[in-house]
Amino acid sequence: MSVIQIREQGVVENGFEVSLYVDGQDYGQVVVRAPFADQPQKDADLTWYFEKWLRMPFVDKVRAARSASSVREYV
Repeated sequence: MSVIQIREQGVVENGFEVSLYVDGQDYGQVVVRAPFADQPQKDADLTWYFEKWLRMPFVDKVRAARSASSVREYV
C-alpha cells in the first residue's frame, strides 16, 4: 500500500499550495482548490452533503443524489 503525504505550504489566491509525496518521492508543489469554486450552488450542495446529510441521511434525498453525482463529475 502506498503512503501519500500532503503538506500544506500556504494559502494562495485560488486555494492552498501543498507539497505532495507518494512513497517518499517528492511530486513537487500542487494547488488544491474547491472542486466547484466557480459554481456556488454545486459548492454549497457538496458542503451540505459531506457536512450535514451524511449525519442525517433520511432527509432531502433528491438534493443528496444530485450532490453525490457531482462528485463523479469532479473526478
